[in-house]
Amino acid sequence: MKNTQNSRTLIIDHPSDDMSTTSWGEQARTIIPRSKALDRVMLQDYKAPKNFGPPVHLHRNEDEILILKQGTIVVWTPQKSAVAKAGDTIMLPRTVPHTWRAYGDESVHMTVITAPGEFESFISDIAKDNLTVEDTAKLTQIAYNAGMDILGPPLSDDQVMAIINGEQLDL
Repeated sequence: MKNTQNSRTLIIDHPSDDMSTTSWGEQARTIIPRSKALDRVMLQDYKAPKNFGPPVHLHRNEDEILILKQGTIVVWTPQKSAVAKAGDTIMLPRTVPHTWRAYGDESVHMTVITAPGEFESFISDIAKDNLTVEDTAKLTQIAYNAGMDILGPPLSDDQVMAIINGEQLDL
């Protein structure tokens, strides 16, 4: 039976090392762009170096799902903090402040899913402009354009250890 009302086609992603890379080592490659999913979802292949963690932030308009394929991370939200390991899936609801940080000797590799997918251009825009962590005004603007608000710094070593020890932090 032919469906003449749906012009979308099958997408098969073939893994690639062609990733956008920031000056501090974050890497991302879009697997399924939101434009191919009726602007409802976006999937990225994402890697980060050991001990890396983004600043505390929130996504104004989208839920974020992390499927951890390699490494261990600590995750913080105001309601709950936890340790996640390879094989775990993390759901971060829209408008909820959150952050995570790689912990241990391994880098992190995950699939990032955002719905509706405004986050798609974030890493590539940073890499394209060759920004460094000192370029805070420009990084904050790129984050804002990708639907995020930066709320605070990344987790410190002491905060990571507190989460590992089961404490709930008030950041």
